[in-house]
Amino acid sequence: VNVGLFCSTPAQDALLHGLISRVVPEDQLESETLKIAQKICQSSRAVLALGKATFYKQMEHDISTAYQIASQVMVENLAMKDGQEGIEAFVSKRKPNWFHS
Repeated sequence: VNVGLFCSTPAQDALLHGLISRVVPEDQLESETLKIAQKICQSSRAVLALGKATFYKQMEHDISTAYQIASQVMVENLAMKDGQEGIEAFVSKRKPNWFHS
């Protein structure tokens, strides 16, 4: 499937270099995509929104500034109820109960 910035990069090369997280046969693409979407839907909306906004914000900056931005956002995430719930759930080895799901 030729979509995105790396259309000409073979899937195995993209996987090897960390551009993608997995390669699936084309006949499994839709079902695998739905699995990923369902996993995302189980996450905190507030944390996802913060992460997405941060991703786009840091893209406009050099790597040093991007790290500073990301570090600040990690601190902000820890102050959020869902950020705290995520840590507590991880430590307790349970699924999180998001406030903003």
